[in-house]
Amino acid sequence: MISSNTDWTIASDVNWISTDVISGSGDTKIDLSIEGNTVNETRKGTLTILGGTQEIIITVNQDASGVLSVQDELKSELLIFPNPTDGVIQLINLPAENNYVHVDVIDLNGRNILSQECQVINGECALNFETLAASSYLMNIKFRKQNSSEYITVSRKFIKK
Repeated sequence: MISSNTDWTIASDVNWISTDVISGSGDTKIDLSIEGNTVNETRKGTLTILGGTQEIIITVNQDASGVLSVQDELKSELLIFPNPTDGVIQLINLPAENNYVHVDVIDLNGRNILSQECQVINGECALNFETLAASSYLMNIKFRKQNSSEYITVSRKFIKK
């Protein structure tokens, strides 16, 4: 499932991985097809999803016996709701090993107008944006990559009513 508020494309770098849809707008269910490994050697391919300024790379590994593994940066889709909001937004599906995430809110003029830390409990956290004026905003959510000391930043658009 691709959940987006902008146009997006999806592409594979190998011919043995394909999707039923290669572009779209908004939320769309994607069927992924991966052919069996007939070459008796380990192979690797990637799917790249581009939408606006976001890029998600999904790596597919298939060993010589056909055993398949799929890895992405987030392990699951980071969701925000409700959107539009009257003030409080929930972030869900945050990686479990993160205790806190850092959130920056960017206005339509590109200014960072709010920065805050949010405590993660059971993969979720709540952000209070009641003081923001009614408008569209970009939220940059920074958290530690799974099993790593590196950080990843994910951006989501939201609307304050």
